[in-house]
Amino acid sequence: MDLKQQQQGMDALKKFWDWWSSELSHLAPSGLSHYFSKNAGTLSIFLEDNVARFQLKTEKGQHLLGVADLALGDDKTLSELKNNLLVDIPDGVSINVYLPSEQLLVSEQCLPLVTEGNLDNVLKFEIDRLTPFHTEQVSYGYQVKERHPENDKLKLELCVLQKTYLDQLLFQLKRLGLVPDAIWPTLNDENSLTPTQNLLPVEQRPAVESIWSHKARQFGVVTLILFLAVLIYPAYQLDLNISHLEQRVADIREPAMVVGSKQSLLASRLAAQDTLVQRKNQSPGKLNIIHKVTGLLPDNTWVSRLKIDDQGVSLQGESRKASDLIELLEKSEQFKNVVFVSPITRNSSTNMERYEIRVELGGDVK
Repeated sequence: MDLKQQQQGMDALKKFWDWWSSELSHLAPSGLSHYFSKNAGTLSIFLEDNVARFQLKTEKGQHLLGVADLALGDDKTLSELKNNLLVDIPDGVSINVYLPSEQLLVSEQCLPLVTEGNLDNVLKFEIDRLTPFHTEQVSYGYQVKERHPENDKLKLELCVLQKTYLDQLLFQLKRLGLVPDAIWPTLNDENSLTPTQNLLPVEQRPAVESIWSHKARQFGVVTLILFLAVLIYPAYQLDLNISHLEQRVADIREPAMVVGSKQSLLASRLAAQDTLVQRKNQSPGKLNIIHKVTGLLPDNTWVSRLKIDDQGVSLQGESRKASDLIELLEKSEQFKNVVFVSPITRNSSTNMERYEIRVELGGDVK
């Protein structure tokens, strides 16, 4: 089976999975059903001066249900609101409430970095110190903004909401048949909200069905059977493809090894050639140095030994007047730091002065 046929098979299995998972979604506990339900959505309630804007977001899109004044909280008004605006809300939606900024006390706080792993309990005991309220008077949320390990400090944004306003809001929503899953501070970017910013106390959040309930176990068994069935076929096809590829690799391995060895040999020879060329280009021109030195020395001077290396030239020999050789050699810009390596001595048999000079290369010598 080629890659195209395998992809078509996987697409068919994906369609089957989508259909089967939707059929199984009624077996899932409420805490998991939104992962499989095609009708899952979010009802967002934006508050501004007790005026609530109801906005529903589903897979079909996002649209405004309406706007209502929650301050007019008589039974007749709430009943009309429920029947006119909220009648289209599907079951199982997540309800999020976004509060106006004037109802919140927002401050930036710094705490020791070591408290990050237990911030909920730390703030529970620190609210009296960080805010003008007692712990039992407020509900709070927070978001970690910065960490400074060098100062052992943790910077966070603390949002505090008075429970008197919270209880009144929850009561009004309950009369509409709405139980919020979360209450958030209003932000420009809803995606930047973190779970720790939820202002709804944990004890007032909707109960989540245990994931190990009987219903969940049924769902898990059926899902596991389906998963294993879906897994076996692609694994079998993958094994066939691997066997086919291994055979193809074996067929071309020997020619590839021959080509690889030739490439390695060629690369090593080219590297050796580059090394020789580089060494030749970097080393001074010895014939040019010999020509320059002999051109500077007078006729009454003999050179018995001449040695050239990367740093310079060493001369040994005899001259009628060896003391003049330093000045003569320094006339060339190619030579510098011309010095006698040993004192000048006289050869009694030839009546000439013995010398030994060291010359450093100063300019480009080619």
